[in-house]
Amino acid sequence: MSSHQNLREWTRIQEALNVSFEVDHGATLRGTTRNISANGVLIEGQEVAEVGVSGTVTISRCDEDSELAIQGLGEVVRSDGAGLAVRLTALIGEESYTHLRNLIVYNAAGDADKADQEFRDHIGLIRPSDQSDS
Repeated sequence: MSSHQNLREWTRIQEALNVSFEVDHGATLRGTTRNISANGVLIEGQEVAEVGVSGTVTISRCDEDSELAIQGLGEVVRSDGAGLAVRLTALIGEESYTHLRNLIVYNAAGDADKADQEFRDHIGLIRPSDQSDS
């Protein structure tokens, strides 16, 4: 039995959402999230990218009526048969921070207090960047 899951610093939730990763050189990779944390996202799909590639991550609900959208800056930390792992380096806009926090805390399956504490303890790491499209 592996205790790997218990060693993770960030609470992960299993949630299938649409995700796109627009790499800095212009290509857009698309897939579905396998899991999400305040620190990053694991993307399932046929897409691959080199470790170290940076870009913009957009996560949205699979239903077209939802207004949930989380945008952030990220960097590929792993790309293999398990998927594309992107570490979030900053969130774009206050709404992205709020949506990500609520998504994780409300879906943390018994660990809502722990997830909420992670956001409070690491607020400087995951607060929105000053970048915006406005």
